[in-house]
Amino acid sequence: MNQSLKFFEQLAPADVDWLLQTARARTILSQDILIVEGAPNDGLYFITDGLFNVLAKDQNGKGHKIAQLGPGEIVGELSWLQGKPISATIQAAESSSVLVLATADLEQKIHDAKFAANFFRALATVVAERMRIAEARSGRFEKTVLDSVQAENDDLPNRLLLSVSHFKEHLLAADKLALELKGRIPKERSDVIQKEFHELLVNFNSLMEVEPTVPMSTKAAFAALMQREMLPYISLAASAERFYSKPRGYAGDYKAIEMMYDNVPSGVGRIGPLLDSCFLAEPACQAARNRRILLKTEILRSCRNTPGVARVTSLACGPARELFDAIENVDLASFVFTAIDIDQEALALLDSRRKDHPKLNMRIEHGNLIYLVMGREKLALPPQQLVYSIGLIDYFNDEFVIRLMNWIFDRLEVGGRVILGNFHPRNPDKAFMDHVLDWPLIHRNESKMDELYLKSKFGRTCTRILFEEQGINLFAECVKT
Repeated sequence: MNQSLKFFEQLAPADVDWLLQTARARTILSQDILIVEGAPNDGLYFITDGLFNVLAKDQNGKGHKIAQLGPGEIVGELSWLQGKPISATIQAAESSSVLVLATADLEQKIHDAKFAANFFRALATVVAERMRIAEARSGRFEKTVLDSVQAENDDLPNRLLLSVSHFKEHLLAADKLALELKGRIPKERSDVIQKEFHELLVNFNSLMEVEPTVPMSTKAAFAALMQREMLPYISLAASAERFYSKPRGYAGDYKAIEMMYDNVPSGVGRIGPLLDSCFLAEPACQAARNRRILLKTEILRSCRNTPGVARVTSLACGPARELFDAIENVDLASFVFTAIDIDQEALALLDSRRKDHPKLNMRIEHGNLIYLVMGREKLALPPQQLVYSIGLIDYFNDEFVIRLMNWIFDRLEVGGRVILGNFHPRNPDKAFMDHVLDWPLIHRNESKMDELYLKSKFGRTCTRILFEEQGINLFAECVKT
């Protein structure tokens, strides 16, 4: 998802509108080929739904999977830039959808100088981000900077280096202890390691997000160092591995959310579950569990304050566990719930859970919110009492969020509410999410949410700002008047 977000952020609104109007939608069935290695490039492909395998041929001409692509990934842009054939075969791993921007249309459009400048800047941003990640994993560029830090005895960076070293030593000791105790690690030892892990992430966040005197080159070097040092441990922890590998195309997919909700550490080997407990205990994961409680309360509020039938819609609904929490306390005959998501697996999970509640009036919609907001797709909704999203807008820039607010405004009844969740800048896990898990989000504070609502059709500041117990996930409410 991050590739497309970074790409579209560089385009003007008119550029985005042209692209969405010009590109054509295609559905690719499971195991069908999207593009073939060695073929001429006839378009740029924006994956909007599903998963694709990247296949490269060996010396015998047999294709081998070398990567997987999900929603938000862009395919074919390097081939187009270089004027070369496609470098790998792209095959659908499941029934999937793409937007295809034909190279013939693009070649004609780039004669528009303003569009061309924006478009090439957008492509450069995507390519640069890929190079940054590759550089970080190679470890080639940070050594000189880190040597300089140690030579100058710079306090915070040196403390961070020491924290990394201590954490690794304690993990090694815990692994040896698990060998002696037949796989068991005493709780007091686990608690110590969990505390050290949290302190390590807090120090890393202070360096990257707070400390103004540390040069950007030092910060970049530490970001690369932290990712290289932590990746071997991430692969052992079930939840962190899913956040990082993004098998559904983005870190916060429905199954990752389920892992945070369930809070049952698991992983590979003797210390995998211990490491997973460290990740799941972090404030960002605790906030995810807390926000489920907060939204349950708000759903119940709408149901109890609405005469007649209460209509509630969740955007990018994921597993929608807050809904199933809420319906234990409402009269299902007076409640209609609409769940919208791009992920078919998430919707299939909801459908299976709906069967346990035969009286629940639940409408499940497969929808791409970008298309809906831009008018490319239509979805008829009667006036809603509540439209909410738990974790959506922190992926999108301000311009899109305002468009989304406008779309929601048009679907609320007078007196209806929208509640949009967003990570607050005081999130102590921000640097770790950004630079280690490759999970960058746009963090917003209260004044920023006020500003966005003012610029939207709501034309007013937030009516309420809610926080979950950790205080790092804010929920900005606005009432339609």
